[in-house]
Amino acid sequence: MDTAYATDLVRRWASGSQFPQQLWFFVIALGHVVREVVLSESTLKRSEAEHETSNFNFILNPGGHHQNSDNNVTPATYKSHRRRPIMANSEFQYVRTFETYDALPPSNWIVIRIDGRGFSKLCKKYDFAKPNDKRALDLMNAAATEVVRSFHDIVLAYGQSDEYSFIFSEDTSLFERRRAKLETSVATQFTAEYCMLWPSSFGDLKLERPWPTFDARAVAYPKRRVLRDYLKWRQVDCHINNLYNTTFWSLVIKGGMTGTAAEEELKGTLSSDKNEILWSRFGINYNNEEDIFRKGTVVYRAYDEEVKGRGKSVDGCNALSKTQLERERKRKMKARIVVEHVDIIGDGFWEERPWILNG
Repeated sequence: MDTAYATDLVRRWASGSQFPQQLWFFVIALGHVVREVVLSESTLKRSEAEHETSNFNFILNPGGHHQNSDNNVTPATYKSHRRRPIMANSEFQYVRTFETYDALPPSNWIVIRIDGRGFSKLCKKYDFAKPNDKRALDLMNAAATEVVRSFHDIVLAYGQSDEYSFIFSEDTSLFERRRAKLETSVATQFTAEYCMLWPSSFGDLKLERPWPTFDARAVAYPKRRVLRDYLKWRQVDCHINNLYNTTFWSLVIKGGMTGTAAEEELKGTLSSDKNEILWSRFGINYNNEEDIFRKGTVVYRAYDEEVKGRGKSVDGCNALSKTQLERERKRKMKARIVVEHVDIIGDGFWEERPWILNG
């Protein structure tokens, strides 16, 4: 039925003429067309809604794992942040089900420890002084200071040799406490800072490929006592390693022994034996060695104003409003970054700086 004929039929019906049978066919056919259009639009909208809900649920629960409800994702906010077309997303998004959600447990102190990769070769390549190169340690400390400055939730860092431990507060929500993001973020920034700050410690000694790199591991500690035991362990390790290295290189450099002979000489010796070797053979009093070598380095924030409470406790948790959180962030930005070489095994350090672990 063409348009002109249909128009003529409608005109005849409107003027009171006989209502032809063909017009009934036209009306019925038009009704079918309208019905199909309405159903198609309804199906499309329902499909889009199901797709949005599926994507939203996937963000909250990828791979069947429950995520922190504090991620502030809602269907509305997800839709506003969606970047890919619906069809492209729906077809390939299943690959995200292979991801694992690796959030560290809440209310635990998070320690990210970075270690230099292949640093024995690096020390030999750039002829680091033995047993300790002050330039290299200063560079490590400078890089660590910048990491602490960047991550406001780091309450303290401790370093020795080619390693550094960064302590995140027990209530941090950075990266939703995801292990992989915390490890990679700290390791990559430390590596970048180490390379960029190289000239400040080594001057004209050019840094070349292969670049220094650091790996990282994350561990969660549930109690303040356990966290302090971890830090004691690292400082005791610093003392043991430095005493051994000081004695070993004294035997090699000053005593003229080979490395193999020096190792054999020190096999099975105690700390007292090594101290005796240093004093009796080389006139070295180990206690007079620089603190940075014997005790390592501590990096933390110091505040000029009095540190007050962090908010009223609600169900055992510290409740902070958005205003308080912003004030806390600005306070940390204004804080001085302190670098010290002190004993952290005893209680004195912590009693004089209670805000470090108290928040």
